[in-house]
Amino acid sequence: MGSGSSRQNRAGNGLFGEGDTDPQFTPDMLQALAVQGQQQYNQRPARPAPIEHNRTTVRNHFALNKPSLKLVKAKDSDGHYRVTFEFANTQPCSVCIYFCAAEDLDSGGRPLDYAAKIALGKTAFSEGSSAQSYSTELPENKPVDFNTLDFSSDKTYDLVISLNSMSQDSNGRSLSSQTTYAKLSKVGGGSLEYKAQVTKQKIVVEGHENAYDVQEIFGIASNADEEDNECVVCMSEPRNTTVLPCRHMCLCHECAESLRKQTNRCPICRETVQSLLRINVDGSVEAEDQKSTSTS
Repeated sequence: MGSGSSRQNRAGNGLFGEGDTDPQFTPDMLQALAVQGQQQYNQRPARPAPIEHNRTTVRNHFALNKPSLKLVKAKDSDGHYRVTFEFANTQPCSVCIYFCAAEDLDSGGRPLDYAAKIALGKTAFSEGSSAQSYSTELPENKPVDFNTLDFSSDKTYDLVISLNSMSQDSNGRSLSSQTTYAKLSKVGGGSLEYKAQVTKQKIVVEGHENAYDVQEIFGIASNADEEDNECVVCMSEPRNTTVLPCRHMCLCHECAESLRKQTNRCPICRETVQSLLRINVDGSVEAEDQKSTSTS
């Protein structure tokens, strides 16, 4: 048998080319390996992933656009920066900026106050808009000297941006808000150029005793574009079902029903599926509501 195997190798029948040490795989073995791999990839979950229906709608009145958050270096000032960003609001609000801030929370995780190294004055926005622009380049807000701040502490947040409703409760607290937390770091070794990276966002909703951490649903923004809203499986029906915990909104209702019984992998990232969240997106306003509902 050994001599026969060597003759097969010298004849070039090995999988990786000629040679006496080349491993042998017959066509039947290769076919069996392919079938086994396909079965493992498409193996059905022991129990189909459940579909969770959105029973509670939460309206988020404020939404800071995370990619728009920038630190702008002040002219002729080494280490002095201003903060700029864009946001949307459906009701009048005020913007508060804090640097190196410790947060005081109530029992429901709602912010009560901030003890900050630097706190900039409130800026009011009396009208609602889907494209508000904020900049600390105001007479009352001088550029912040980052040389006086310590961004290495794990007990404070480097930057906190709070969007607060003008409406207040009996204790003087805003009835609803969105808070954005960002980490500030230097760009390049030894450089005084800084960048801001959002680490989390939290909302407070009127009538709710707890604050909610915002978790984005990937793909929900594309629903505004009907040409880029097809289910990734059937490529025809609009997608309305999100895979959890990876939060890829990529399936229509029918394909989600079928797929959850066949595989336990997300079609986008292949992460294990724990459950499916069906979201009815009938318009831009409802889409934002449902995005807020995906908080935890």
